Amino acid sequence: MVSTSRARATFQSELIEQSIEDRLPNSIKGAAVYRSFDEQEGYYVFDKNLQGYIPIHYLEDKRLWTLIDYDNKVGSWYTTQPAPLEYSLGLQKPTSTWNRHRFIGRRISRHRRS
Repeated sequence: MVSTSRARATFQSELIEQSIEDRLPNSIKGAAVYRSFDEQEGYYVFDKNLQGYIPIHYLEDKRLWTLIDYDNKVGSWYTTQPAPLEYSLGLQKPTSTWNRHRFIGRRISRHRRS
């Protein structure tokens, strides 16, 4: 499901809860993979320029994939911008290269839900 141009044009950053389980169907995930890296479970997509995986989040109400980051001061994840269309998110496109590429990101200390 490709996001609407309106959702992309009216995007505003917001605090989110990072996904703690893989619950999206493949038709929405597209090239996204659900993995856990250094106790950071969630959805990731491979960025060819960075040669590694970056964290992403799907805003169901907007049908929009977004790039995300963690704010240590607030203690929460937040959306930074719509994910670039070239990531092929929301399309059925298998990704089997997870183990061959390094993770891009920083270690994040955060509470784990019990």
